[in-house]
Amino acid sequence: MVNGKMTNTSSKTTKKAYNITEKKTEIEILGSKWTIEYKKESEDVTLIKTDGYCDWTTRSIIIAEAQEDDKNVGNMQKHYKETERHEIIHAFLHESGLAACSPWAKNEEMVDWFAKQWKKISEVIGGSCGDND
Repeated sequence: MVNGKMTNTSSKTTKKAYNITEKKTEIEILGSKWTIEYKKESEDVTLIKTDGYCDWTTRSIIIAEAQEDDKNVGNMQKHYKETERHEIIHAFLHESGLAACSPWAKNEEMVDWFAKQWKKISEVIGGSCGDND
């Protein structure tokens, strides 16, 4: 995301059924470039146990692509976006330095709460505070 916009850095995926149009996207978090990548479990064994993860050492967010037998999620696009938000919040906490010195900054429940509530928080802040600092 450069100036608030995601930029494509790779080719399109074949998983059109779930609307993954970009396998790799660059974003900017607190002045640092990060990537969001969609991978299959066969490409990254870490994804066998999780839907996604944030690797602060490579500034990468990795999201698991749906497997052919994933039938337990009715709206995969929504699931992907929630997972992206969750991992982006982890990335912000790492870039800010909080994850290195605060146990609460690594707390999955706290990160998940912010990811799920972000739209509501953003609407309140944008509506009552405006764009000015």
